[in-house]
Amino acid sequence: MSEDAASRNRDESDRADARLARGGDRAAFRRIVERHQNRVFNLAVRILRSREDALEATQDTFLRAHEKLHQYRPEHRFGNWLLRIAQNLAISRLRTRKPESAGPECEDIADHSPGPEATVDRREQLASVDRCLAGLPEKYRTTLLLRHQEGCSLAEIAYVLDVPVGTVKFRLHQGYLLLRGRLRLSETE
Repeated sequence: MSEDAASRNRDESDRADARLARGGDRAAFRRIVERHQNRVFNLAVRILRSREDALEATQDTFLRAHEKLHQYRPEHRFGNWLLRIAQNLAISRLRTRKPESAGPECEDIADHSPGPEATVDRREQLASVDRCLAGLPEKYRTTLLLRHQEGCSLAEIAYVLDVPVGTVKFRLHQGYLLLRGRLRLSETE
C-alpha cells in the first residue's frame, strides 16, 4: 500500500472513530489514542525537552481532545487537529515552567538512529543537531519539527500553528538559517 493510500485510510479511520467517540464509544477513542500517541509524544518531547513533561502533555492532549471532540471539523485531518492541541499545551507548559526546570538534554528520547549498526559519529551528529535545535526560538523549532519530524506539509503546519502558509515558509527559512549558524558555531567549539 502506498504512503498516500495508508494516509487516506488513517484519515478515514480517524474521522469514523471521532464520530463514534463523540457518541460515547470508548473503544473508538482508544483506537485514536493508539494511532496517534507516539506522534503526539514525539512533538511534545521535542518542544519540552523533558520526558516526564512530554508524558503529561501527551495525556493532557488526549483529555483535551476528548473534551473538545464536538469541535473537531471532519474537513481537517484529525491527526493535525491533535498536533495543534499538543503544540498549544506543550508551549503553554513551557511558558509556565521555571527556567531551571527546563529539563536535561535527553539523548535517549531524541535518538532516531537506524539501530544498533549506527556509528558513534552519527550519534554525535544527531546529538549536536538536537542541541542546536533545542536552542532555537520556539516558533522556529516547532515549525522545523513539524516539517521534518512529523512530515507535515506547509498547509498542515499552517493549520497546526494557526498561521498563514507564508509565515510557515518564512519560519522554515529563518529556522534553517539559525540552525545552520548554530551548527557551524558548535563545530568550531
